[in-house]
Amino acid sequence: MLFLLFACKPDPQALPLPEAIAVVPDTGNDRVAYVKLTDDALVYSLDLRALAPDDCGAQFGGTAPPDATCLPFQADPETVTDPDGTIHDEITLAYDREASDPYYERTAIERVRLPASGQPSPDSVRWRLDTLDFQTNFAGDDDACINANPCEDHAEDSTALLALALRCGLAHVHDYDILAEDDASLDLLIADSVNERALTVHLDKSTTCGVVTSVLDDVHAPGWSIGRTPNDIDAVPLDDGSIGALVTFRSSNGDTTAGGLADGGDGNGMVMLYTPSADGWSHAWTFPSTGFLNSPHDTSIFTSASGGRFLVGAHSDGNGESLQAGWKLPTDSRGSVSVSEFGGDLAVAPDYRFDVVVDATDADPGLGFIRSAHPYVVGTPGDADPAGVDWVITDSGCMSPAAGCQHLPGVRSIQFDLDDPTNGAAPGDFVTDRADQTDVSALTSPSVNCSFAVPYTVDLLWTTGDAVGGAVAGTCGG
Repeated sequence: MLFLLFACKPDPQALPLPEAIAVVPDTGNDRVAYVKLTDDALVYSLDLRALAPDDCGAQFGGTAPPDATCLPFQADPETVTDPDGTIHDEITLAYDREASDPYYERTAIERVRLPASGQPSPDSVRWRLDTLDFQTNFAGDDDACINANPCEDHAEDSTALLALALRCGLAHVHDYDILAEDDASLDLLIADSVNERALTVHLDKSTTCGVVTSVLDDVHAPGWSIGRTPNDIDAVPLDDGSIGALVTFRSSNGDTTAGGLADGGDGNGMVMLYTPSADGWSHAWTFPSTGFLNSPHDTSIFTSASGGRFLVGAHSDGNGESLQAGWKLPTDSRGSVSVSEFGGDLAVAPDYRFDVVVDATDADPGLGFIRSAHPYVVGTPGDADPAGVDWVITDSGCMSPAAGCQHLPGVRSIQFDLDDPTNGAAPGDFVTDRADQTDVSALTSPSVNCSFAVPYTVDLLWTTGDAVGGAVAGTCGG
């Protein structure tokens, strides 16, 4: 998506945290946390076990297995005003249910209205997508789904390969984007991560089964095969008026010759842009064209105050010491924010500019394994003369809770200027050995850790409704 930024030079003091509520999918705690950043107040905690007891809440009277858990990856909060003026809190989120049975894995994407008090229940769901119809448009295409009947969430035949069975549903969805919506239906663009693909899906809100309208994978989309684990997807308005799909891949498939990758494998990722074509999707570009980004997440396109357009993403291990060989050292799980600039048409790959880092000190180890980076205007949206542009960062600390790095998970702000000509050398391409990676130090705020396990993304909520605006649920601490 494109966002207009108003940039200024950083203040020499440490950054304050924004006067906003951070909404954070906390994938290790079966919750979405609403945290007031300025005073560590936990103003609301959405418990997915109460919302979806049949998916992950056996202790709430549901039919889920005792070991089932729900992992939220993407959450988009909003406020909705009724005709009588009552403001309600709603949230659209994607979460994955998991248990010891691998066939249990499934993703739901749904919109929920939060109650004025207490936890939401299944009755709070306004629409839900949890199964797929491949037969309307992909009947007989076993590469898309092996089921002959629509809306079967997996093939239950024990002789079927698990990977093929899961492809008939959504598994470990990390991100989605809503392409269009009205009162009766909506169209979504979905990063279906475990299935190594992206989908466009049309959902009639009267059902929970969506009709698959297109598939991006190694069979249906040229150039896709070098990527692995798509973890972010954005619908991007292109210069010709069409809508493209911007996809971030955490890793590559290990083919050291495909796409110019100098080294394939886990964590050696990339960003691709796909444009619509008469028969589906066309591959426009892969960034970087040589080398790789080290475990990138949540890449988006932003427009600066000067009108320049930039590719900005969470370079999750961009400052780690094992950039070329995956995660091997205790000093890995050190992140940066990767910035590249478009010279013209968005359908042409950008040039690498610089990586933003936070210098480590005795009191602050800097950025850990960051999962998202998004700008906001200091103050409140609509300020005529904003104080500046900061970026809110979600930091999971380590790549995984078992990684043993020195970083704590949290949310913080950093500040840097996309238009500053001193940031980065002459535009060029990123290379594997980091010879062309230029690190630019940024100011930072203190990190807020709200007993997070694995915070994934973050969205800032400036206006709240009847649920979130109520009593404080607790103090985050630490």
